[in-house]
Amino acid sequence: MHAFSQRILRIKPSPTLALSSQAALMRKEGKPVISLAVGEPDFPTPKIIVEAAQDSLRRGRTKYGTAGGGLALRKAISEKLARENSLYFDPESIVVGMGAKEILFHLMLSLLNEKDEVLIPAPYWVSYADQVLAAGGRPVIVPMSESFAENPMDLETLKQ
Repeated sequence: MHAFSQRILRIKPSPTLALSSQAALMRKEGKPVISLAVGEPDFPTPKIIVEAAQDSLRRGRTKYGTAGGGLALRKAISEKLARENSLYFDPESIVVGMGAKEILFHLMLSLLNEKDEVLIPAPYWVSYADQVLAAGGRPVIVPMSESFAENPMDLETLKQ
């Protein structure tokens, strides 16, 4: 008997985290390292954000937020998208998460059935194929053609 599902056992360890761990080890050894593995900012959190977070905590805002983001946040995002990007979305259609990786994984879990094929144009982020596997799907890596890069909505332009 396995402690984990067969679906999870098919997933390989994250190459991004392996590189990040290796970079941390090298730094600990005193070696100069520039790591492009994990998407961490190379600057501190701006002071205004730190102060706003501290103020919020002092006011007792220490509970979990609404799943998918609170309505006020989703309205602000909707307004920003309309104002700056000429994109119009109802706040009810907006979901907020901790990052693109989390949102994409939840999307895979929501949409995929066992053995559904998911076309992943290459090059691609290392987590995509494993996210599809974890959701029960089958990743199909497709080399990206120049014409697909110019018109990504035309799936016929993918190389066969």
